Amino acid sequence: MPTTPKTTVETWTIASVLNWTTNFFQRTEIEDARLNAELLLSHALGTTRIALYTDYARELPPDVLRNYRELIMKRASHVPVQYLVGKVSFLRSELVVREGVFIPRPETELLVKLLLDNVRAGRVADIGTGSGNIAVSAALANPNLEVVAADISETALEVARENIERHSLGNRVRVVRSDLFESLEGTFDAVVSNPPYVSAAELERCQPEVREHEPREALYGGTDGLDVIRRLVRSAPAVLAPGGTLIVEIGAGQANAAAELARESFQRVVVHKDFNGIDRALVAQRT
Repeated sequence: MPTTPKTTVETWTIASVLNWTTNFFQRTEIEDARLNAELLLSHALGTTRIALYTDYARELPPDVLRNYRELIMKRASHVPVQYLVGKVSFLRSELVVREGVFIPRPETELLVKLLLDNVRAGRVADIGTGSGNIAVSAALANPNLEVVAADISETALEVARENIERHSLGNRVRVVRSDLFESLEGTFDAVVSNPPYVSAAELERCQPEVREHEPREALYGGTDGLDVIRRLVRSAPAVLAPGGTLIVEIGAGQANAAAELARESFQRVVVHKDFNGIDRALVAQRT
């Protein structure tokens, strides 16, 4: 452990390690310090967070402490905890994630709900699939969906493939390297996307976990954050079947501009709020 207080703690138990790490993370301004300590320790032990509390007095062996110390120091330098443990929870699924791939957020779960509400069966294009979180979750929830998961990043596609295989969805979810729709074939009943939408000013204000470690191409949407959304909204009608639905995640404060763009090509445009009451998703349909 960093600067191990051997004068006060002779042996390192799960309890003492968690308490020390929580204090250390608080001093280094890591949010959710206790949760981070538990996630990293359960990962180092190869167990669950609940198991930490059923074996609270267990003494930790030197090899586990060495591994845990490395994880602590990386987290203190603001490497996201999801990259360190190599996984993230999204809806009811556990997904693989690693550096070079955007970390799924709980807000994006709204896009899956809207997709399932609007499309009962048919073909779906998930544009900018990243880890494949939307594609995997939608296909798991509805066996009548066939999903094409597209991304321009080969690293993202590798992770998406792994998540698709982990959930035995290879027969219904296919990955394609594509810049938006350029490499896709046929028409789709729905297009869903969590595109880059962070503006230049917002990117500078992002936490170091985001600004310094997550892939910029998955975040930055141009000066006003709408560069990719403009391209997406204007090109989607060409690949949507009659009555098809476009579902796009948007940033806070972008609802009016995004809706105005969508009304150029779509007859029905609705903005939906996330669980924090922020305008988060645009749903556009061609009637």
